[in-house]
Amino acid sequence: MMLNRFKLYSVHLNPEAERPYETAEFVPEGFNIYGFLFGELWALYHRQWILAFVLFCINILITVLGENFGFNPVSTFVLQMGIRVMVGFQGNDAIRASLARRGYIVADLVAAHTLLHAEQRFYDRYLPQVNAAESMTVKLSEA
Repeated sequence: MMLNRFKLYSVHLNPEAERPYETAEFVPEGFNIYGFLFGELWALYHRQWILAFVLFCINILITVLGENFGFNPVSTFVLQMGIRVMVGFQGNDAIRASLARRGYIVADLVAAHTLLHAEQRFYDRYLPQVNAAESMTVKLSEA
């Protein structure tokens, strides 16, 4: 049986942009498998410099302390996997926080199967409002 699974995407717009819908950012909700698997590289790819540095330092600290204090290698591995799981669960929140620091606002939440479907659903709702507002502005300026 095939399950019909939707993902939630938060849509972030930059209100300072001339056409904010052209710079929309779609961030999925939930666990980020790439953040879990690639940790520091994923953080660097998403320009999360501080997070990447902190993850790198934590991994080195766990490794060095594990070797110096004679931790069991399994316990060192479990600690590092715990950090990876936290990155997986909090990674998308870090992206949202970064967008908020840059002035983006949450414009919408969209449920869709894929990112492409989420973009389509958002623009189907958003663009008619923008076009109506622009046509109203044109009519008012002609009067």
